[in-house]
Amino acid sequence: MIHSLDKPNNETSRLKRLQQLNVLDSAPEAMFNAIAKLASDICGVDIAAISLIDHERQWFKSVVGMDVIEEMDRDLSLCSQTILNDTVWEIEDIQNDTRFAHNPLVNQPPNIRFYAGAPLALYGDLNVGTLCLMGLKPHQLSDLHKKMLKGLAEIAAQALLVREAALNELDNESSKLAVIVQTSEDAILSKSLDDVVTTWNPAATKLFGYTEAEMVGESILLLIPKENLEEERFLLEQLKYNLNIQHYETQYMHKNGRLIDVALSLSGIKNAQGVVVEISEIIRDITLQKQMQKTLQLEHELLQVTMDSIGDAVLTTDQQGNVQYLNPVAEQLTGWTSKKAAGKPAARIFKIINEKTRKPYLDPVQMCLDKNSMISYVDEIILMSIDGNEYGIDASTSPIRDGDGNTIGVVMVFHDVSEPRKVSREIAYRASHDMLTGLANRSEFETALKRFVNNSREVDKMNSLMFIDLDRFKAVNDACGHSAGDLLLKEVAEIMQNCVRSSDLVARIGGD
Repeated sequence: MIHSLDKPNNETSRLKRLQQLNVLDSAPEAMFNAIAKLASDICGVDIAAISLIDHERQWFKSVVGMDVIEEMDRDLSLCSQTILNDTVWEIEDIQNDTRFAHNPLVNQPPNIRFYAGAPLALYGDLNVGTLCLMGLKPHQLSDLHKKMLKGLAEIAAQALLVREAALNELDNESSKLAVIVQTSEDAILSKSLDDVVTTWNPAATKLFGYTEAEMVGESILLLIPKENLEEERFLLEQLKYNLNIQHYETQYMHKNGRLIDVALSLSGIKNAQGVVVEISEIIRDITLQKQMQKTLQLEHELLQVTMDSIGDAVLTTDQQGNVQYLNPVAEQLTGWTSKKAAGKPAARIFKIINEKTRKPYLDPVQMCLDKNSMISYVDEIILMSIDGNEYGIDASTSPIRDGDGNTIGVVMVFHDVSEPRKVSREIAYRASHDMLTGLANRSEFETALKRFVNNSREVDKMNSLMFIDLDRFKAVNDACGHSAGDLLLKEVAEIMQNCVRSSDLVARIGGD
């Protein structure tokens, strides 16, 4: 059963413009064959074609990689679906799509399994045909290959317009490909198998400093540093065996001897018998990209040294709260190495409890991610190390944001305050307690007294106050010495402490 496919909304205008191109049923042309071949080589598929969608048929202007066919019923055509889109349309496995089960290319040899097509758009929305790719097994294009396919489709569409306007001027393949080569921002050249340059575009002159007249007929080895000659020979051998090379990073040399970081895309140009006779090179200058990579690497190394050198502990996470990095101080305090902690939830590495209640705190990293703001802890925090040690710490957690303000992770900075906290407690204790007996001193007593009085007034609660003086204490000091007097005071203080509740206060407010 044949399914009639949808047609573009502007079908009438599209068909009228297609007829104006005067390309239907024309003879094969090297320019379109070259574009199809380039699409096949770049995307690494078996078959490529340029087709035009007429009223009732799909007509092929160019086919590479299989026996030439001229046309097929439009309702059977995959390309009829492609022209409904404004970008690349892809079917990874056609056997899963019943719409095209009757397509002769699918159910008969070569038994196509994979299809991807980009519309040939004139003036933006008149999709007169497609540049399509077909494979003999399921496949999927990368984003880069889709971008290249769409770009080549735009070139093919422009080629149709060029053909329409200047058909008599396009005498051979070189002139037909001139639009592509001459307007490219990348250097494009071709060379023979013995390294002699045969074509050279303006972008190549801009990149390497040699004019077309200087390079055509000369050896490509003028551009190759001596240390890279073996690499060049290796690449050539790969191309002879039909192994295309994409985005191969190396260095070429400017006319003035300066080295240039470049990315190469190389493919073989075949004769009618399918034998590689020349090499096509697309060369992109990536010097700035390499410089940026080096700068970022240097900044990363500097940051690493800084993180490893500072006295505070530093922990970073990704946007899911999983640990990415611990500096040496953080490793020491948590007991985890950065390598072992990487990828684990921060709550597993950074365990904190309340110093007084011993209850665990919520994960500060997750709180920071949830609130998208800084979280700080400055007192009463104990960090539980994996090796059983406990550290009093202060900690702050902040979002890490990219250049667009999006949160991409968290950085936590914390440091050990165990000793300062201990000293602070000791100072506070000495300021409020009698050092001989351990009881509250006069100052602490007066503060507590005010608190008890105010509490009694507010909640109508009764409190009691007892004042005790040790009779003849001076006689003990005089007869037995101050050591004995001190011992007596300590024993009396202990007796009194044991006679009251924990909520009561016993203080020493005078000498006896």
